[in-house]
Amino acid sequence: MLQPGPADGGTEDDVVGSLIEGSEIRPDEPNTTDSAIVAVDPADFEDRVLGIGEFAGFAEPPTDATFTKSGRTTGVTTGDLRGRDARIKVRGYHEAPTVFTGIDVFGPMSAAGDSGSLIGVEGGDGFRATDLLFAGSDRTTLAVPIETVEAEHGELTPAPGATDADDTGAR
Repeated sequence: MLQPGPADGGTEDDVVGSLIEGSEIRPDEPNTTDSAIVAVDPADFEDRVLGIGEFAGFAEPPTDATFTKSGRTTGVTTGDLRGRDARIKVRGYHEAPTVFTGIDVFGPMSAAGDSGSLIGVEGGDGFRATDLLFAGSDRTTLAVPIETVEAEHGELTPAPGATDADDTGAR
């Protein structure tokens, strides 16, 4: 895994981690996640979300909150949660649109290149991630709930130094 990525000029000198596992996106049945787990050296990272602040772990998405994300293309943006548990079709994975279920739908807050960003809520103890952004347009942002990511890859465990009262962090 490179940072910056190849599309932004990243080279072999920019390796920040290695892929442990990724979700399989199937063309012929509903999918629940587009996510991956990457092994990194914690000494190379801070427990902060760029432009937002301290990462405090994970939370269940409240229905009436303003959600924030920090993305590669659009930077820090905010939006509202418009729906949960949606069944949607997304182009770009396979020849025909690919079906995803259990998706959270947010207002427009992303663009191409923001995939993989955490969406969450800001509070007194920091930023708590609720979802993993994976698709969107100028009208909507689509994200996988964190609990679905955990169902696919296992419990997300605290990173060394994570400041979270619930003892959750990032794997």
